[in-house]
Amino acid sequence: MARRRLLTVGHTYLPGDRWSNIEGHPALFTPWARWKAERPGRLFVLNVPLLDRNEAGLPDAEVRAGLRRGADGAYDGHFRTLGSGSWRTGSATRSWCSAGR
Repeated sequence: MARRRLLTVGHTYLPGDRWSNIEGHPALFTPWARWKAERPGRLFVLNVPLLDRNEAGLPDAEVRAGLRRGADGAYDGHFRTLGSGSWRTGSATRSWCSAGR
């Protein structure tokens, strides 16, 4: 007889086609926050692209330049927006929100 196990980890990806999608939308986080709050110990894992147009087949030189700009803080505002939205809904933990710094 198979044992039933409770799902303890939820996982999703943000689309990386444009910054507005990487910043996340409250409609994405609300169901995950509800799921996480239903049972202590649940973990929500969100994969976040580092650059927009991340699957657009960009030339390596353009990707390198974008990563350099990101390392210099050029995209910090987008990730702050993502962090503040996910934090407000309760889907993110403080450790997740501060992991980038």
